[in-house]
Amino acid sequence: MRNSICSLSCSAASSVAFILASFVSASASAHIELVEPAPRYTLPANKSCPCGAGDSNRRCEQTAEESHDPLRSANVTTFEAGATIHVVADEYVDHAGRMRVAFDPSGADLADFNDNVLMDVADPSERGLSMATPHVWEFDVQLPDMTCEDCTLQVIQVMQGGTENPVMDPAPLSTYYTCADIRLVAAAGSTDGEDAQVGDEGDTEDSGCSLGSAHAPNAAPWALAPLVGVVALAIRRRRAR
Repeated sequence: MRNSICSLSCSAASSVAFILASFVSASASAHIELVEPAPRYTLPANKSCPCGAGDSNRRCEQTAEESHDPLRSANVTTFEAGATIHVVADEYVDHAGRMRVAFDPSGADLADFNDNVLMDVADPSERGLSMATPHVWEFDVQLPDMTCEDCTLQVIQVMQGGTENPVMDPAPLSTYYTCADIRLVAAAGSTDGEDAQVGDEGDTEDSGCSLGSAHAPNAAPWALAPLVGVVALAIRRRRAR
C-alpha cells in the first residue's frame, strides 16, 4: 500500500514538475505574441529574423538585405488600402527597448520592413510580466494606400535597453519577431465618384439638347415678322399709285 501511495505521489509530483517546467520554458521563449491580426507563426516561434520562424537568430546573423522569410501561412487577413487598423500584441517578458510595427508590400524582407516603418514606440521596463499577466500593446496604424496580395505586417520587440532612439535596423540587436500575412484590396465604392462624374456629364448634354428643341417653336413667328412688314409696305405703295 505504501509503495502504491508513493508511486502515485511521485507520479503526481512529476506531472506538476513537468507542467511547471513547460510553463517556465514557454515564458522564457514567449517574449511577445501577435494577437491581432492573426500571426504567421504560433509560439514559441519568435526568435528568428525577420518573422520569428525558428528558435534562434535573434540578432539577424545576415544583413537586412539578406534576411527574408519566403514562407506564407493560411492566416491571411484582408484590409482595405489606406485603412487604419488595430494591432494587438502581448509582451510576456520585461525588456526595456522599443516596439516597432513595419510593412512589406511584397513578401517578408527585413530591408523592406526597415524602409516602411508604421510605428516605433518606447518599451520601458515593467516588472512582473508573465504569461498570466502580460503587457498588452495596442497600436492604431495606417496601412499604405495601395493594393497587394502578398504583403506582410511585422511587429518586433527590440531589447537593446535604450528607449529613446527609433529602430533603424534591428539586425545587430537582440530582438523578438512576429509577422502577420495580410492583403490589401481597393476600398469599397472607390470608383463611385468617377461613375457619377460621367453620368453628370451625360445629363448635361441631354438637357442642353432638350432646352434647344423647346425654344425652337417659339422662335419661328419672330423670324417671319420682317417678311410680313415688307409685304404690308408693298401693298400700301401699290394702293397709293
